[in-house]
Amino acid sequence: MAELKKTLQDKKVLIVDDESLMRVFLNGIIKRIGFKSVSEARDGKSALDMLSAKPFDLVFCDWEMPGMNGLELYQKIKEVDEYKHLIFIMTTGNTGSAHVKEAIDNGIRFYIAKPFNESSVRKQLAKALA
Repeated sequence: MAELKKTLQDKKVLIVDDESLMRVFLNGIIKRIGFKSVSEARDGKSALDMLSAKPFDLVFCDWEMPGMNGLELYQKIKEVDEYKHLIFIMTTGNTGSAHVKEAIDNGIRFYIAKPFNESSVRKQLAKALA
């Protein structure tokens, strides 16, 4: 566990969500899990600007956002070679089977349904970092 915590401390996380309370909530969970470097973006465009300015290892992104939704952001990220290493975890309140299928069909491997808690975040992180 100590080795995992050290590994997490070195990773840079970007949270993308248009709801500030959700960003704060997820930021708290991520820091309790052991990540030290956590940044926040309120929309897809801001996230792309941040990604181009500094490297990140992991992105937690809401699906439903104005302007550029999470799926569109994911598709833009996957077009850039420098971002292909990023672990992308989608968060969404829409958990219908068609929605989940759309995410999977577009290459999203990690998905957390809202409302979530620390346990569900830990489970997806364990899968993503395995």
